[in-house]
Amino acid sequence: MSFLKNKTNLAILLVIVIIFVVYYMNFGGASDQSLTSKTTSSAANQIGQQFVSSLFQLKGLSLDGKIFTDADFLSLKDLSTPIPPQPVKRNNPFAQIGFDTGSSLPVTATTTKK
Repeated sequence: MSFLKNKTNLAILLVIVIIFVVYYMNFGGASDQSLTSKTTSSAANQIGQQFVSSLFQLKGLSLDGKIFTDADFLSLKDLSTPIPPQPVKRNNPFAQIGFDTGSSLPVTATTTKK
């Protein structure tokens, strides 16, 4: 009887330790405030300032359509390859194989007997 009592006490102690470890891993320990902090780093501010300055530089540019009438542009050749139309395989590629799209009954194949 003493052996069963020791086993029961050991099992209860083990469950308490497991609960403590799970609690500590989920709720305890050092909290990481980096995801919830509202302070911005100086590196992020510098990147933002560089982006804004680049945006202002681009706003100062003006584009005209003279390039499209240039002889060099008109001498370019179109080297694209046309893609031929492909036949449609299945109406619904996610439907089960062997089932028609309009009904839930399986489509049976006909076989010939020898």
